Amino acid sequence: MRAAADELDVAPSSVSRQISALESELGAELIEHGRRDIRLTEAGERVIKYYREIESIRERLHDDLNDLAGNVTGHVRIGIGEGFLGEALFRSFDDLGEAFPGIAMSVRITDTVEMLRMIGDDDLHFGMAFHPTNEPRIASRFSARVPLCVIMTADHPLARHEQLTLAQLNGEALALLDDRFRMRQLIDLAAIESGAHMNSALETNSIALLIEWVRSGRALTILPQFSVRNDIGTGSMVAVPLSETVLQSLYVHLITRAGRSFSKSTQLLMNSLRKRLGAVAQMED
Repeated sequence: MRAAADELDVAPSSVSRQISALESELGAELIEHGRRDIRLTEAGERVIKYYREIESIRERLHDDLNDLAGNVTGHVRIGIGEGFLGEALFRSFDDLGEAFPGIAMSVRITDTVEMLRMIGDDDLHFGMAFHPTNEPRIASRFSARVPLCVIMTADHPLARHEQLTLAQLNGEALALLDDRFRMRQLIDLAAIESGAHMNSALETNSIALLIEWVRSGRALTILPQFSVRNDIGTGSMVAVPLSETVLQSLYVHLITRAGRSFSKSTQLLMNSLRKRLGAVAQMED
């Protein structure tokens, strides 16, 4: 209660009175008091869900009125797992900004678990994530296959291979995303199934650091090819596909809250990103 009061810059007693007034109006208890915290009751959960629906409708109305006036405007909140980011997608955001200058974008870089929570709570309009877990509140609007590859400098001895297994990386220094990322979880699962030993010289939540670690020759990493397309284009890096089925069957999904509707401007942005994801997937095959 005190944390809520601090966030609103009011006295805790004021927050308590407002909640009590709402409970009296609705005829239901909305919160339960624990020893150190408070929790929503089932009725409280439903009230929060209703509030978020109303806020979504209000936002949609505001954007629709702008659309009727001929203004393609709005504020789109996007979530992205950093393991998915690469130069090609940064360029696509630039292109979208040029095509739809009236759209403001907020991009949240986060792991898949946090992204699913934020989308379910309407803190984000949509997100792009690798292989998200199934949740009833989340809907996949589009998916594209993006197999994982071993990324290395072009002069590395393994660079001549057309395909590699995780077992062939035994003894190699690897730079990997940390285990909060779904991509890393799938790599670890494939390693266990194949009996491979992953020598992790660096673990990080930064894709940029992974790529720099490889660029300097310190280690190999495992990422989709598009993450380093510029380096591959210059000939400084190569991407060798991994043969493990689970790593060849990795999909990136464009996800939203199930049942959520969107303004014309948000739909335009989602459709454009969907086309670009499809193009990336075709290049990977």
